[in-house]
Amino acid sequence: MISRFEYHLLEKAENFYLASEILECFKNRIAPSSSLLQRLYGVYKADTINKQISDYFAEHSIPEGKKPRIHDSSAPIEITNARKSLEEDKNYLNIQYYLLKNKIPELLDLSLLYGQYSEYIREIYGKFNELGLKRKCGLPASSHLNRVGGVSVKLNFNLPGYYEYGAIAAIHDTIEDLFPIILDGKAQRYNFNRYKEFIDIFIPENLQHPIKILTNHYNMLISNIVREFKDNDLVVNKKNVIEHLKSLMDREYDELDTYIRQMYTILVDEDLDNKKDIIEYIRWKCYIELYLQGITESSIATRDFRLFEIKGVDLSDNAHGKDALSLGGRIRNINKSVSWANYGYGMHTTWQPLNNHIQECMEDSFLSSEVIILRDLLQPQSSMDFIMSSLIIFSKLENVFYISENIREQN
Repeated sequence: MISRFEYHLLEKAENFYLASEILECFKNRIAPSSSLLQRLYGVYKADTINKQISDYFAEHSIPEGKKPRIHDSSAPIEITNARKSLEEDKNYLNIQYYLLKNKIPELLDLSLLYGQYSEYIREIYGKFNELGLKRKCGLPASSHLNRVGGVSVKLNFNLPGYYEYGAIAAIHDTIEDLFPIILDGKAQRYNFNRYKEFIDIFIPENLQHPIKILTNHYNMLISNIVREFKDNDLVVNKKNVIEHLKSLMDREYDELDTYIRQMYTILVDEDLDNKKDIIEYIRWKCYIELYLQGITESSIATRDFRLFEIKGVDLSDNAHGKDALSLGGRIRNINKSVSWANYGYGMHTTWQPLNNHIQECMEDSFLSSEVIILRDLLQPQSSMDFIMSSLIIFSKLENVFYISENIREQN
């Protein structure tokens, strides 16, 4: 993954190893020595920075029952190698060439990657480009889908002679991205009552169930709440959120009803009004406790881990564009990857390909987190400001930097 490349580039920076020593002090929640701080920041600032860090850690100790994570030098790089291999595939390159120009790829190129599902995929990519759907980095969203699909193919997720898992990966965002905004032939939106109609039109029948599992329906519901509240000038508070979910349950939206009820159940007893940002709190809680949990439970029930692996490839690809995200977005993406990996560890499977991908994503998340902190620590001016920034970021990435004391190794 790109984080390893970034880390190795940063290693060439002057004072990298001094900054790394300070980061190690952070992990142990101790202030670096004045002599170390003097070597990096100079004599005048060292004592003040020492006090600044000491004060912070006096109020922020190592989380109970946790210990600092150590680097996993044995972590595989299978996803990274698959991505490299993909970039030597002429058919993939042709597809990506067209997508990046907001054009529809040739069916022949698609068919060599995605087989009998190519016509569906071609139509979906066309809709993505027609609607101008973009990633935060500004690239067409369809290019992300093709990268995830292509890497899944190179990782041999498909059974010999079949194309299902590659195709699932290649259109995994179809429901979440297209359903809320696309218009039908009469220029009407597909509302919740027409959920099944949309799926039957755009997704092959045998791929519908797995793509539903990979779809974050809770995020769609949250977007519906935000839109309805804005249109009706409603305040975002617990009472209004719960009442809105109740009204959705009363309408009984068939397949969507399950997601609505799950969301209601985990929120009804929450003290939402004391949250700094209610919508973001709900979004994160649903992502971790419902969405990732749902993919995990499905994998365990079927003893088929490919969908879980596709989600890992999706998160790995998101990390490519993390520098185009806000700082909060980068932190959120890393924490999503770590949560996915923790769910994977929790399955205790002997399926080695999955275990390898979990190991790889966890190490990459760890390196990405260190890169963010080290960049701040290496800033030559406004040192105290960057120190405080790095401390705050460090606290937000506790799930990366610490593991349970009961875990000997996570591999």
